[in-house]
Amino acid sequence: MAELEVAQNTTAHYPTEAHLRNEKRYVRIQDRKEEDAFDVRLWKNFFDAQYKNEWHGANVLKTTFELTLYPELIKREKIGTVIEFGSYQGGALCQLAETLNGLGHKDIKFVGVDIDLSNLHPDAANHHLVKFVQGSTTEGAALFTPEFIAAHPKPWFIIEDAHYGCKELLDFLHPILSSGDYVVVEDTNLNMEKACEELYPDLDREEIRVCIENLTVVKNFLTAHGEEYLIDTFYQDWFGYNCLKHWNSLFRKM
Repeated sequence: MAELEVAQNTTAHYPTEAHLRNEKRYVRIQDRKEEDAFDVRLWKNFFDAQYKNEWHGANVLKTTFELTLYPELIKREKIGTVIEFGSYQGGALCQLAETLNGLGHKDIKFVGVDIDLSNLHPDAANHHLVKFVQGSTTEGAALFTPEFIAAHPKPWFIIEDAHYGCKELLDFLHPILSSGDYVVVEDTNLNMEKACEELYPDLDREEIRVCIENLTVVKNFLTAHGEEYLIDTFYQDWFGYNCLKHWNSLFRKM
């Protein structure tokens, strides 16, 4: 009985959605630390596990954190269109679309963008919920035509997972993003990148370098635009302080 009483008393101390949805939810990047609540040892486990996640045999290349968080963000923020850059085999976006569709969110549009569509899994290339298009982060005007913008309802959730051309993409998106749109730049977690280097010494070091540099790209972009873009700590810190594949890189246009 005493144990039950203790459990009941401590429940009140758990953070609730109402508690997090206050004036401190949206913060400037200048007020954030470049660290997370995990360490490199833990990130080795998380990063290794992501390579076990598959969709129809295609690599998903997302940790359990993104697979859980992204559907929650899309549902709660009533996202109208999800646009992923760097779709590779397409497994992550197809799985995300199927998850939301299965939960009854059937009007969301999903667009995958990659510079080389030859890597797409056949089941992804012909998926009825996702449209994959060839494109580049450095050639935003070719994708975001007036017709494309009109046909894809807001709010948008932009997932930048191409790594290369991050600055060019953010600069291009700035004038066409609206209040309520979300952007995430993946793989800016320096602990995760260190774990990646130690786990897979044969991986492309140039791409790891670009991912690390993108943390500065995001910081410079958010700093330059003041409070026009703020980090949404409700999602960024969903699993603990910066406990995602990206540090301080999930933000909202206010």
